[in-house]
Amino acid sequence: MTDISEEALKVAQQNVERHLSSIKTEIRLIWTDLLAFADNYTEVWTNHPIILVANLPYIPEQMFTQNAPDNVQKWEPKMAFVGGDDGLIYYRQLLDQMPLAMQSSTTCFFEMMTRQVEILAKEYEKSRHFEEVKTFHFNIRIVKATKII
Repeated sequence: MTDISEEALKVAQQNVERHLSSIKTEIRLIWTDLLAFADNYTEVWTNHPIILVANLPYIPEQMFTQNAPDNVQKWEPKMAFVGGDDGLIYYRQLLDQMPLAMQSSTTCFFEMMTRQVEILAKEYEKSRHFEEVKTFHFNIRIVKATKII
């Protein structure tokens, strides 16, 4: 698991110790910005199929300012919600880093708003295939993105 927030990683470590201590697999918690760490794990990326699950901040700045409840704006870290003007800054960074980090087949699952899926699908039409996964929420979508080889 990676995160840019050291505080989030501390909570994740507590959860691993509390809930996953009996699992006989290695769980790495890495403080990094998206895939910046990936060059250190080249052997993993090149020899195995990769599935990435990302729930990055995707709320546009103006939407957060106008619609987020006061208690969220006051007490929650803004960086956990806001993804720039259109909410896609971190998803673009992640998609742009992927070809460098991952040479094998890669599948990603993202959470974002419907309109954002359309924007990314158009921007990355030559390098990624985007497919919506059915959900019960009318405006939030789970997106499956695969690398076009």
